[in-house]
Amino acid sequence: MAKKELDMGLLGRIGLSPQQMVILFVVTLGSFLLGYHAAVISGVMLFLQNVFAFTIPQIENLVSGLVLGSIAGIVLSGLLSDRIGRFWTISLSTLAYVLSGFALVFATGFFQLYMGRFLAGVGFGIVLVLIPMYLSEVMGERGRGFALAIHQLMIILGVISSYAVNYLVSDFNGWRISFLAGLIVALVQLALLFLLPESPRWLKGIGLKTRAPWSLLFSKKMRIPMLIGIFMNLFHQFTGINVYIFFGPLIYKAGGHLTQSAALDVTLYLGVFNLIPNLLAIYLISNFNRKPLLYIGGMGLVLANCISALAYFFAPSITIVMLVIGTAMMLASFSFSFGPITWLLSAEVFPSNIRGRAMSIAILFNSFAGYLVGRFTISIFYTIGFSTTFTCLALFSMAAVIFAYNFVPETKDKSLEEIELELSGLDVDNQSENR
Repeated sequence: MAKKELDMGLLGRIGLSPQQMVILFVVTLGSFLLGYHAAVISGVMLFLQNVFAFTIPQIENLVSGLVLGSIAGIVLSGLLSDRIGRFWTISLSTLAYVLSGFALVFATGFFQLYMGRFLAGVGFGIVLVLIPMYLSEVMGERGRGFALAIHQLMIILGVISSYAVNYLVSDFNGWRISFLAGLIVALVQLALLFLLPESPRWLKGIGLKTRAPWSLLFSKKMRIPMLIGIFMNLFHQFTGINVYIFFGPLIYKAGGHLTQSAALDVTLYLGVFNLIPNLLAIYLISNFNRKPLLYIGGMGLVLANCISALAYFFAPSITIVMLVIGTAMMLASFSFSFGPITWLLSAEVFPSNIRGRAMSIAILFNSFAGYLVGRFTISIFYTIGFSTTFTCLALFSMAAVIFAYNFVPETKDKSLEEIELELSGLDVDNQSENR
C-alpha cells in the first residue's frame, strides 16, 4: 500500500525514491561547484587585475587553468572509475575542490591562484564524467532524464551563486570571500559523502569480472557511439555558452560602455533569469523526446549568436539591449537542449563496462574545447572583433543542429542496455566473459 501511494505521488511520477532524491542532492553538490568555479572567475578577474595588476595572458591563464585541470580530472576519471568504482572517484573530486578552496582563499600571488584553479579543474573534470555516469546508473530509465536535468540546474545555480557573491563583495574588492563560498560547499559535500552507495551496475560488473579491454573503444561497432559522444561534447562548448558565462562582464562592458559595477549587475540579473528556463527544462527533458529539443534549442542558439553579432553595429545604448536579449536567448535555448542532453547522451550511448573510459575520452574533447574558449577568447575578441566572433559561434550552432539531425538517436524511456544494443549491437558482458 505504501509503495502504491509513493508511485502515485510526485516521486513516483518522476521515477525516483526518497533515497534516490538524497543521493541526487549530495551528488549534485559537485555539479553546483562545477558551475560555481566555472563562472566565479568572470567577476573575480576584474578584482584581481586591480589588486595584482595581472596582464591579459595571466588572466587568460587563470581562466583556462580550470580547463587544463579538468583535462587531468577527466583522464583520472577514465583510469579510475572502472577500476576503483564510481563512489571513490566522486570522492576524489570533492577532495580536489576542498584543496582548491584553501589554495584560492589564502593565495598571495599568481602561482597560488593558478594552482587553486588547476585543482578546482581536477574536481571539475571528474564531475563532468562521473556525475552523469553515476546518476544514469543509479536512477534507472524513468528517473534518468529528471536527474540529469537537476545536474544541469545545479550547475546553473552554481553559476548564479558566483555572480551573486561577486556582486555582494564588489564594493570592497572581497575576492577571497568569493572563493571562500565555494570552499564551504565543498566541505559540506565532503561531510555527506557517506550517504552515497556504490553504483549497482559497477558492482555487477565486478561480480561478473566483465571489465572490457581498451581495444573495444576503437572497434568498428563503437564508431557511432564515439562519434556521438565526441561531437556532442565539442558542440557543447563551441555553440558559445561559456563565452557568455566566462566573459559576460567583459562583453557588456565593451559593448555597452558600462562601468565594472554595471557590467556585474547585468551578469547577475541574467544569471537569475537563467533559473526560469532551467526549471522549465526539468519538465521538458522528463516529458519530451530528446531530438526535437535539440532542434528547437539549437536554432535558438543560432539566433542568439546572430543577435549578439549584430549588436555591435549599433550605438552603445542599443548594443547593451541586444546583448542582453542575445544572452538571455542563449541561456534559455541551451538549458533544454545541448546543455543537459549532452550529459544525458554521454552517459547513455556507451556500453556499461567501458562507460567510464569511453565517457572520459568524449568529455576530454569537451574540456579541450573549453580550454580553447577560456585561453583565447579575449585575444580573439580584440583580434577579429566581437561581432565576427559571435558570427563564428552562430555557424558552429547551425553545424550542431545538422549533426543532431543526422547522427543522434532518440533515447528517451529506453534502458541503457536497449540503447547499447541499438547503437552498437554489442553485448560487452558476454564478450568479456568469453575472452
